[in-house]
Amino acid sequence: MKILRACRFIIAVSSICIIITIPFLFSFWNKNTVEFSIPEKFNSILTTSRGESDSIYRLGRTTIVFFGFTRCRGICPKILNELQNFLEEDHDCSIEVTFISIDPSDTESDLLRFEQIYNYQVRAFHGSIQTIQTMAEILRAPFYLPAPGNIEKAVINHTSRATILREDGRNAILLENPTAKRLHEEITKRNICYATVDEKPRTF
Repeated sequence: MKILRACRFIIAVSSICIIITIPFLFSFWNKNTVEFSIPEKFNSILTTSRGESDSIYRLGRTTIVFFGFTRCRGICPKILNELQNFLEEDHDCSIEVTFISIDPSDTESDLLRFEQIYNYQVRAFHGSIQTIQTMAEILRAPFYLPAPGNIEKAVINHTSRATILREDGRNAILLENPTAKRLHEEITKRNICYATVDEKPRTF
């Protein structure tokens, strides 16, 4: 009898703990997804793999932006594979992936090879570090570069965040550790494919 009561007590306490914990878990999940606005004076122009100046996003298309570097063997392939899996799904709107290199040693040839690896489903860009750092801060994906001269030997630190730019180029969603499943959920839940487009990409 005592054992039965003890079991009931443990089950009751466990149930209470679960009920209390669930809201915190949802809270933690929401903190990993942040919606924010893009400043009016946002420089969206960088250099493509073909040496042309172009905007990192196109109005009328949802753009997923990820900062990394071509020789990255950790976070970058993992995230980009998830993004590629996401692109291969059926969607009701046009979605692109933009990869921005934070490595000054990445050349346009490196970027082109990188695009080829992902079957040209990713648009790769580079530019001055000052411009890219400013862009990364605005898109809430900061990174750290080692001191000049040590970049080939040191580790480049960057986040596993992806920023979803909505079609109007004015609003964005920050996603921590994006997966194809989570991207699909965000695109669907927020009706991201139905923004109003009425202006061109902005530059300083």
